[in-house]
Amino acid sequence: MSCNQNRESKPRGWDSEDDYIKELGKGIPLGRLGTIEEMADLTVFLASDSSKYITGVEIVIDGGNIIQEHKG
Repeated sequence: MSCNQNRESKPRGWDSEDDYIKELGKGIPLGRLGTIEEMADLTVFLASDSSKYITGVEIVIDGGNIIQEHKG
């Protein structure tokens, strides 16, 4: 499992990290960044018997952001 998010704690040009996070969320179809708990939910599911038939797949948790990349 790989969980990546690369950003500064207080990006240049922004008054606060919260303002920056809210602005980033505007570009995501669900309107916000995902939470740590939402990432953990997938981890728990994949570690459970409920996912026993899932193999060799990449699961992207991005609030629908990848859909925008493929619209063309």
